This record gives sequence, structure tokens and C-alpha cells, in this order.
Amino acid sequence: MCLEVRSRLVRMVLSFTPLHPVKPTKARWQLTKGTTWVEATPVTHPAVEMSPEGCTFRTETLDIDLKLKDATSGWYRIDNGNKVEINGDMRITIGSDMRFGDTKTIQWEAKGMQDGEEETTNGEATYKKVDPNSMITVYVHTTSTASPKLYAWTTTNGTTTELNGAWPGKVLTNKTRIGTTDWYSFAVEGKEAFNLILNDGNGQTKRHSKHYARYLF
Repeated sequence: MCLEVRSRLVRMVLSFTPLHPVKPTKARWQLTKGTTWVEATPVTHPAVEMSPEGCTFRTETLDIDLKLKDATSGWYRIDNGNKVEINGDMRITIGSDMRFGDTKTIQWEAKGMQDGEEETTNGEATYKKVDPNSMITVYVHTTSTASPKLYAWTTTNGTTTELNGAWPGKVLTNKTRIGTTDWYSFAVEGKEAFNLILNDGNGQTKRHSKHYARYLF
């Protein structure tokens, strides 16, 4: 699953006149006659829209849609290959020649008019093919009589996904014997990496959590 975050920059101009008298620490404002209100105007730049725009994928191939936005011309290329002109809505497919762990980077350039002058914008997005059957297992050993809690999460494009419940996480219950020692285990499928904090759940914060001394991946 590919997550996309888009933002739009707008410009607003608003004229204020302070009420008199005012204290410096408690400024108040009011709109007076003659105040100019300028409608918010999106600041646009030529670009190439890509969907999805950079991600990991677990299928054999991945389709990527490309189109120009606020641009009169543009091109793309894969891994510094030949430039291909973008005409209308295009779809390209990657992945058939990639092994698990391989990446491909799609670079692009778009040209358009901004304030009466030609503007050129460049960008790129990277795609990584991963094993759909991959799994990460964490083994935890503690000398405490209480079962530890594990908080785990990933962050993609600013979005956090919790993998074992909200903070402080769920109690670990699965046990595996390695040699003569019992280890708690926690497994995550379909992730290349994730963050974790081990704790005993006694009102600790993420920043000041107690970490257990022994764990294996």
C-alpha cells in the first residue's frame, strides 16, 4: 500500500489596524474600513503527477500513472535511462526485471509558465520491490516476573501506523525456547523494518521507557 501526502501552498494578504491603547503582551486586532481582502490563490508550479509516488511493492510488477500538471511539456526516465516525452495520461510498468530488494528511481522534468516566464521543475520517486512473504520476528528475554509490553510502529510520509496497539503496546504472550532459555516473540509480516520500545507499562513515556537488555531479531 502506498501512502501519498500532498500539500498546497496558498498566499493571503490581510491588513490589520490595532485598537488603541493596547498592551504589548495582549495585542488585539480589528478589521477597519478599507481593509483589503485578497482571495487565497494557489501557488502552482509545473510538475509531473505520479500515482503511486514512490513506495515499496510486493507484487511481481507495479503500474505507475504519469501526467503533466500545470505544465506544457515534460519527460521521465528510469534509472538515468533515456528520456521519454510525456503526452497526456501515461502508464508505465516496472518490476518484471527486479529482484526482491532492488530499487528503481523515476526522474522527471516539467516545463510551464509562471508569472509570464517559463519555469522548469525537476523531481524523482523511488520504488522498491520486497518479498511478499517476508517476516521480522523479535525475541525478548527478561528477568522480570511480569510479561513485557512491546510498542511497535512504522512512519511513512509522516503517517504513523501502530503494529501492536496504542502506547504502551500489548503484553507479549508468545514464548519460544531457545537452548535452555524462554524468549517472548513478536512477529510482523510484510514490513522491511519497524520501530519498537520494550517497557513494563508502569506509566512510562516513550522517551523514558525501560529497555530490556536482551533481544534478538
